[in-house]
Amino acid sequence: IRWSGGAEGIEVPLSFLESALKRLAADGIALFLLSSLSNWRKALQRARSLGLVVSILRAEGVGLYEDLLLVLAARRPAPKAKL
Repeated sequence: IRWSGGAEGIEVPLSFLESALKRLAADGIALFLLSSLSNWRKALQRARSLGLVVSILRAEGVGLYEDLLLVLAARRPAPKAKL
C-alpha cells in the first residue's frame, strides 16, 4: 500500500490503471482515486489516451485543501440508468 501517488501524485494510480486495462473485460470498469493536489487532469488525459472513457463520479473534501476524486474508467461509455 502506498500513501504517495508518486512525483506528480498520479504515477501509482496510472500504474494501477495500466495493469487493470490488461485484465479489463470489454464491458468492464475500473474505479480509482486521485487527489486534487495531484496532476489529476494529466491522469485523466493519459487514461483517455489509452482509449478509456473516464468520468469523475464524486469529489469529497478531506481536510482544508484537498479533495479526493472517485474516477470511473471504462472501455466504452457506461449505459445510462433507467429510472
